[in-house]
Amino acid sequence: MDKQFNERKCLFVISFTLLGFVFLFSSSAAAVDLQADQQNVSNARSTWQRTVEVISNRIQTCKGYEANIKTWGQRIPYLQQEIPRKQIERDTIYDELMRGLYCSQCSRSATELGGMVSFQAHLVEVKGVQKRLSPQEIAQKIAPYDNALDALKREYADIQPKYAAQKSAREACGGALWQLGMQLLNEGRDEEWWRNRYLDDTIVSYREKMGDMEREVNRTHQDYQAAANDPSSNQMMVASYQEVRDSWIRKIQGVLSEAQCQPQLHQSEFNTFVNEFQAALSRLRIEIRVLSEDPQYGSDSHLENVFDCPIFKLQSEPFFELPQSVLTVINARSFEQTRDFSSQQIDPPADGLTACPVPPKARSGVHRFKFR
Repeated sequence: MDKQFNERKCLFVISFTLLGFVFLFSSSAAAVDLQADQQNVSNARSTWQRTVEVISNRIQTCKGYEANIKTWGQRIPYLQQEIPRKQIERDTIYDELMRGLYCSQCSRSATELGGMVSFQAHLVEVKGVQKRLSPQEIAQKIAPYDNALDALKREYADIQPKYAAQKSAREACGGALWQLGMQLLNEGRDEEWWRNRYLDDTIVSYREKMGDMEREVNRTHQDYQAAANDPSSNQMMVASYQEVRDSWIRKIQGVLSEAQCQPQLHQSEFNTFVNEFQAALSRLRIEIRVLSEDPQYGSDSHLENVFDCPIFKLQSEPFFELPQSVLTVINARSFEQTRDFSSQQIDPPADGLTACPVPPKARSGVHRFKFR
């Protein structure tokens, strides 16, 4: 009867411990919302990446202004000279047609003959006569000149205000990019802040886990000692208490190993963020220098003072080690007479950071954020 009772008691102890694991991780997970921190980091990153895309599009727009300004800047002076010349040509031909200076043989006015010989000499040469056209014929003859002149005037009327508007917009490019750059800087600092918050909360989470586990180690060690000192306890019962306690020791050692790796893992992700952000910011500085016509925005000294790549860093420098009370239990374990029935051994505390998983190679976003 006593043997059956003790075996049931052992099973109860182990079952209670497993329930303790479930309770421990569900309660500690609620203390710090690391998932929310991850989402905030992701949101901050997406925000400045969208701004980079906006900057890229704005740069392309500014370069489009520049191309139009160059084309129209050459076309407008040409039109300003060509329209008066065409107007004079049209009026001269019209006047000649009205005065009858029109060759019946080749159907051209005196001006259209090209001036190689006089109009009268041309008539003699081609055996033509001077012909006076009707108003309808004059209108038909002068129509191509009117159409060509009207086309030039419409072109000038169309591109001249556009040229002025795009020239004004082009001059504003430096200021617009400057403002977007200031926005980008602030958004980069937002991601830096959230990454530090995420690391801080991660540290708090692991410390809470280890604190809860420390209490479980101490509690189960006390249970083991009580069973070991109880004359009515058999070896199987004592060993079951010992195994429960040792399982908590192994669990806290595993969490310690994870905790020690967190700074390295967070720093790796942080370095990827810094490299991508600074590459985008450096490219922006180059484009502002090229596109800005206002020295307020485009001077090297001003750009370097404001858009010099900021120094981002993780502020926290966490250090994790096993609590002293757990070390005491591990040391005391070496003097215990009863040995557990588990093949797993309790390792001594590590001297330093060991066996952290190598983070996956970060996918570089430098090319993604290179302005087109």
